[in-house]
Amino acid sequence: MESVKLGIVGIGTMGTIHAQSVSDGLIPRCKLTAVCDPKVERLNQFPLAEAFLSVDDLLRSSETDAVLIATPHYSHTTIGIQALETGRHVLVEKPISAHKSDAEKLIAAHRNPDQVFAAMFN
Repeated sequence: MESVKLGIVGIGTMGTIHAQSVSDGLIPRCKLTAVCDPKVERLNQFPLAEAFLSVDDLLRSSETDAVLIATPHYSHTTIGIQALETGRHVLVEKPISAHKSDAEKLIAAHRNPDQVFAAMFN
């Protein structure tokens, strides 16, 4: 099986932890290929990954098969729907959305049975 090319959106505390775990090889068959955050200094932590300042730019690129969304919770719905619509597998940090109706919209956007969509809970 090939490695999954993973992009992490949001390189704050949780995004950094996830990115470091992938970079350190702790996740089998997963390669950190992109990081996305509006703060350039956060992106510099992962020099082997392609750096993006905007989600739109990351999703227009061919750097990723999957994205892990680790942004503030109020942006999970919008980014998750965008990523699903571009064919990416999506893993979203908790909470899945800020409001029940947003969570329902995000879940409804997952229409392709070949795409993986999940929420992370610890």
